[in-house]
Amino acid sequence: MDTTGRVKGILAAEPDATAVVDVIGIGAGVYDRLREQGCKADPFTAGRKTNRKDATGQFGFRDLRSAAWWNLREMLDPARGAVLALPPDDELAGDLTALHYRHVSDGKIQVESKDDIRRRIGRSTDRGDAVIQACWMSLGSWHEAYGTMDCPSCPESFMRDGADGKLRTACPFCKAPLDEGEEQAA
Repeated sequence: MDTTGRVKGILAAEPDATAVVDVIGIGAGVYDRLREQGCKADPFTAGRKTNRKDATGQFGFRDLRSAAWWNLREMLDPARGAVLALPPDDELAGDLTALHYRHVSDGKIQVESKDDIRRRIGRSTDRGDAVIQACWMSLGSWHEAYGTMDCPSCPESFMRDGADGKLRTACPFCKAPLDEGEEQAA
């Protein structure tokens, strides 16, 4: 768990920081261990669905990865008053400029898959992925991004929608009832 130790050290030095961890593959163990140790960490699940829209409100996104890449694109747009500064790094610049996207038939934006870009440019866009994940949280709250809420009665977080797709009326952990205002506020 070398990675967990390194991240924990960074978080100890920066108490206001939150680690955003790609939880697909080995990152799941890192995320779990950070949470066990009481560190502030948020999961990033690239393939997860999202209700986010682009800055114009016209387009949705096929998945969280597409939304996060688009968010960075908007954050760097000078026409939108960009204030984000990136380090001088040729590999990062290559990652951020290599990705292709398309508008799919349901009106959503889909960025090129990791496998497709890896085949096309001969490597993974790891540095670009790290930046998009770090910048993703600037778009809004974790609960908003992932469709979750905190229970007002216990320390658990959970999906607002149940398995049936309807808003929950009670916490799935402690069974405390959720009033309509709490559901909407989350």
